[in-house]
Amino acid sequence: MLKYIPKGKGAHIYPLSRIFGYAKEWEKPLIQATEKELAWIRREAFHLNKALFSIRYAKAAAMQAELVEE
Repeated sequence: MLKYIPKGKGAHIYPLSRIFGYAKEWEKPLIQATEKELAWIRREAFHLNKALFSIRYAKAAAMQAELVEE
């Protein structure tokens, strides 16, 4: 079964109340522990992606500046 559960704008964690609506009782403690760890991973991935984008943009700007100087 596949069900899309939105995180919310700017959020890196899924609201447990939304997830628990689809979970069995024995799954809830596992989901709670796992989701806490995954939120950190999502947050780190978000910031790494943002840094990579900035590096690419800076590189493109530097290359463009070199072309203009020549």
